[in-house]
Amino acid sequence: LLRFCAKTNVAVVGGISKLIKAFVLHAKPNDIVTVVDRDWGDASAGWYSLGFDTVHVMPPVAMAVNPSERGVRRYLIGAGIANLNDDSATTTA
Repeated sequence: LLRFCAKTNVAVVGGISKLIKAFVLHAKPNDIVTVVDRDWGDASAGWYSLGFDTVHVMPPVAMAVNPSERGVRRYLIGAGIANLNDDSATTTA
């Protein structure tokens, strides 16, 4: 499972727990790791009830979005801006 998301205002009761239980049963992993994008949710009691623990909370990242560049996000690095869609992650002044 690479990504789990839900449609706004739609819930599948027990959806993620059922997916995790099936994965554990069939794949028998040593560990399962998850990342929560705090822009869209938090690691509230639901994740803890599934057996997850908070290991690290990263600080917020400043993002710049230009509406005329649909789908392009840039994050601020020092005095420059790096294009998230560019694999080289170079900065421009």
